[in-house]
Amino acid sequence: MDRSTPPPSPEELEARLESVDGRLQQVTMRLEALCDLLVARGAVGEPELLAKVREIDLRDGIEDGRNVAPQVQVCAKCGRTRVGEHRFCAHCGSDALQAL
Repeated sequence: MDRSTPPPSPEELEARLESVDGRLQQVTMRLEALCDLLVARGAVGEPELLAKVREIDLRDGIEDGRNVAPQVQVCAKCGRTRVGEHRFCAHCGSDALQAL
């Protein structure tokens, strides 16, 4: 969103959140059904399934129930890099951080 575009209203944000929540619930239900079918048909055991979930969780180096690599940002003003999602550069204070 550029600076000339007004931010969405609280009602628009609520509608978007409800839409995302509905899609997340559908995906979660389908994933649960697939896991149940795999275990019920003997294609994979529950311990093996949980071990795979943990392996995937650790792919980003952090056991936190997510598989999201830390974002690296570079400051367009001073060139320093920073890990995470930040608004301002910790070195020079600029708001010119860009994702790598």
